[in-house]
Amino acid sequence: MIMGNTLSGDSGVSIVVGVMLMLVVTIILAAVVSAYAGGLITVKEKPLQVTITARVNGTEEILFDHTGGDQFSIDQLIVILDQGDQQIRITNATIDRANGYNLSNKAGIGFVRPGDTIILKGKRSGDHTYFNTTEKSISLQYNNREFFWTLLSQKSDSILSRGSLVFYS
Repeated sequence: MIMGNTLSGDSGVSIVVGVMLMLVVTIILAAVVSAYAGGLITVKEKPLQVTITARVNGTEEILFDHTGGDQFSIDQLIVILDQGDQQIRITNATIDRANGYNLSNKAGIGFVRPGDTIILKGKRSGDHTYFNTTEKSISLQYNNREFFWTLLSQKSDSILSRGSLVFYS
């Protein structure tokens, strides 16, 4: 056996294997690019960029003022209220409208734009303000009892704004 010499039929095998590997890599890359461009691979929704401040109006309403940034649908909004060991998630779909509770845009439209005010209407009873959904209720005490609020986007699952407020009688 002579070292260094190849048989006449073996000389092109490594070239064919190399070309096949390059072809497979190219096809895989093309499939990934095509799937991404065609929408098969979902990308998380870009978070909204908004500036929202909150204030109370009397003892039954929380007003959220959209002072700048992107517009969004009120149907995409989740309002979380939290006081002590109580917490509630309120959406436009779950708020108990039948009993007078409401989540709406003061402008009367479904989209919230800079300059608009979102109104969350509750009900006062004694020294508490109640906010009800079809599933749950929260009783916020007032007279210097702080509660926390958070606004979330359902679409991007991100926090839009958060803060704390106090109801005064």
